[in-house]
Amino acid sequence: MSETPEYRIRSNAPFALDRPFDNALTVAAWVESATSRAEAMQPLVSQWRPRAAFDAFDAYDAGHTDGLVTQGYFGAVFDGRYAYFCPIRDRNDRTSVHGRVLRLDTHADFKDPAAWAAYDASYTDGLHTTAYNAGAFDGRYFYTAPWRGDRDGDHAHGRVLRYDTLGTDGAFSLRYGDVGHNGGLCAAVPGPCFIVNTPAGAVSVAAHQTLAPGVHHLAGVYDGACIQLYIDGTLAASRPAGGRPLQQTAIPLTIGHIAGGSARFQGTIAEVYLSPVAQSAAWVTATYHAGPPT
Repeated sequence: MSETPEYRIRSNAPFALDRPFDNALTVAAWVESATSRAEAMQPLVSQWRPRAAFDAFDAYDAGHTDGLVTQGYFGAVFDGRYAYFCPIRDRNDRTSVHGRVLRLDTHADFKDPAAWAAYDASYTDGLHTTAYNAGAFDGRYFYTAPWRGDRDGDHAHGRVLRYDTLGTDGAFSLRYGDVGHNGGLCAAVPGPCFIVNTPAGAVSVAAHQTLAPGVHHLAGVYDGACIQLYIDGTLAASRPAGGRPLQQTAIPLTIGHIAGGSARFQGTIAEVYLSPVAQSAAWVTATYHAGPPT
């Protein structure tokens, strides 16, 4: 086997890679779809399998962060790295609300106090900015937002609950469409996205734009330092990735769905390209201009 293998796949059958990828990846696909729908996960090429067992929770009490009483939240938003928990009510008074925003750096250790930060935004720009709600998902972890206590239902708390939806059963997923990442309040992330899983958590990038019906070329590129998403030969989105290696996994590659048969792509996938090399922008552009396979 060569040091830099390339795969060109024209079948929707599960495909076993010869070896797991390490620090770099390019995955691309020629696809055709008649529609782009919100709140519909449509995977194209994935090495990704959600856990079957429901026993992967851990928790951290962030109720006193940065000298503030950070208790009483209802939801959060996620920006690709940070999860921001939205304040709603004060700790011991159901009629009192607060604006002490709590933030988690998802690139750090979940249980490290240094990963947590708080800011009292109760009066921003002269406004009384208190009481918010939602929830967050970063592509791998789902973060709950505390609200009421566990005794009489009136006392708020700051015990954040995190669920690992993936574990080590995933390395990457290139998607035509995805589900909402900001609390399920009709906050879908529109259009294509590219997610890689690392031992420290998921890193994702999204186009935030729907695609017109027809044939498109999508490509995700990861080199450990940066993650990029290309649409029709043009860079659509990128962000730093922190120099993290890909999660090692032996699960099969799936095309047009997630392992286990869930989340189907509503369209046709003509060809998939996969390589453990972070291809250049020039390569992606040239591949697009060369056109789909015949």
